[in-house]
Amino acid sequence: MAATGAISSFAALTEGTVNIGREVDLENMEVTALTGDSSFAIAPTPGQENQAALIVLEDMGEWKVGPGDGSDGEYDVNESNSMDIEGTVRAFDETTPDYSDMSDADRNRALRQGVYISANSVDLMKNTNGDGMEDDM
Repeated sequence: MAATGAISSFAALTEGTVNIGREVDLENMEVTALTGDSSFAIAPTPGQENQAALIVLEDMGEWKVGPGDGSDGEYDVNESNSMDIEGTVRAFDETTPDYSDMSDADRNRALRQGVYISANSVDLMKNTNGDGMEDDM
């Protein structure tokens, strides 16, 4: 029997037991790496980059490749940002378009995982602004 309801646990997401098409509602995730102009990796805590999940902002008008400075869309995501994310689990395979101009290494990691999250809502909560203080976004 397939699981139902939104995935709200990072562990459930990375265990490979999720179904394509399931909704995701993750809170307080940290951006561990920028993987492209409109994609990034998240993990619940630093140091878990090998289990990071790929997030793509394709459904938020951010999927077109731009200059990489946030000027091509509404969101300027940076490493160490914390955020809540809602989206849908989608299959990542050889036929997945390169929405985000990802590096070969990032694309290969996503291929191994076989899934990514297509975000439909991102709530950026914290941004380290260079002075060690965190600001709400």
